[in-house]
Amino acid sequence: MYNMTGSGVVPTAGSNRPDGFSLVNVYPNPFNATTTVVLDLARPSEVMVDVVNVSGQVVGRIHHGQLAVGQHNFSWTADALASGVYWLRATVPGGWTATRRITLVK
Repeated sequence: MYNMTGSGVVPTAGSNRPDGFSLVNVYPNPFNATTTVVLDLARPSEVMVDVVNVSGQVVGRIHHGQLAVGQHNFSWTADALASGVYWLRATVPGGWTATRRITLVK
C-alpha cells in the first residue's frame, strides 16, 4: 500500500520497502533540457528509472539494469519532449517505486 505525497510515493507501515533504496534528488527542477537524477542503494539491486508523462506513458528510459551499492548519478536530456510536467519513476524488485514530479521548461 502506498500514500502519495508532494515529493513521491511513500510506502505505508508494513510494506516491503527494501532498506537503503532512495531517490535522493533530481536537479535542477524545473529544468531546461537536462536534469540529473541521484539514487542511493544500500545493497546491489536491479533498478529501472523511467520518465512518464501525465497520461502514464513512458517517454524516456534513464536506466534499466543492475546497480552496485552506493550513490548513482544519471543525466537525462529531454530534447525531444515538449515543456510540461513529467514523473520520474525509480523501481526496484518487489514492486517498490519512488516517484518525483519534474518540470521541463523550454
